[in-house]
Amino acid sequence: MNRVSIVSVVSRYVHLRAMGREHKGLCPFHNEKNPSFSVNEEKGLFHCFGCGASGDVIRFVELIEGVSFKEALLRLGTDAREYKSKPIDARRRRAAALLAHWLNEQHLKVGALLRELSQEIAIAEQIPDPEVVESLNYEWEILSDLHEDLQRPEYAVEFLELKDSIEAITALAPVEPLPAFPELTPEYLAYFAEKLPSLSELT
Repeated sequence: MNRVSIVSVVSRYVHLRAMGREHKGLCPFHNEKNPSFSVNEEKGLFHCFGCGASGDVIRFVELIEGVSFKEALLRLGTDAREYKSKPIDARRRRAAALLAHWLNEQHLKVGALLRELSQEIAIAEQIPDPEVVESLNYEWEILSDLHEDLQRPEYAVEFLELKDSIEAITALAPVEPLPAFPELTPEYLAYFAEKLPSLSELT
């Protein structure tokens, strides 16, 4: 969907404000007073730190309009035939689904860590203690980058190789109910599976 600007589409429904590499606004999928909804034009993705809604511009239209994948493409003025999934075998599809669920789970847990860390930063700024604030902000940058990259299929194999290290980090996440995973559409799974090598250890 490189021809469609996700910021342009989302801006039809959400008032966005540019903040660094991203645009922020109030999430359209749940009630909130403080903006937790983020859109990244470069990556073509949106994510809400509050409710966990995330995806690309097609997924946003699916959710906001309550329509199917093909209908979302039509509303974006895109020919659905360009996005037909290539056939993939059931074993490979299952591996892609399992890995996608694991990545989503780690993504949500890192989001919980970021929410907890933001509270610690706010407290440290009130003391104030510059060294503590600097250390916490550095930790925030690392976790924030990890949080974003966990939603990028092209990094999936690399993260799988670092599975133990990733889970050691997310094991520290506060215990809280995690939002439901985004729906794994056939089109998403097909794209995901095509990007991955053999994943026999997941099947």
